[in-house]
Amino acid sequence: MSERALLIAEVLFVLVAVAGIALWSVPAGLLAAGVLGTLACERASAAGRTGSGVRAEDAKGREGR
Repeated sequence: MSERALLIAEVLFVLVAVAGIALWSVPAGLLAAGVLGTLACERASAAGRTGSGVRAEDAKGREGR
């Protein structure tokens, strides 16, 4: 599977899980969606570049070692 296909599968899984929680309790579904959305944004920003224009791996000192 390609990386894009895995990302699509992961997003669909999270959407189904949040929808299932929302069917049980709407406030719990909104809370879970907020937490998972925040985690997704943090994950995406960590995979990209930091504010200084340096990749996250390089900023941590792991320069391909």
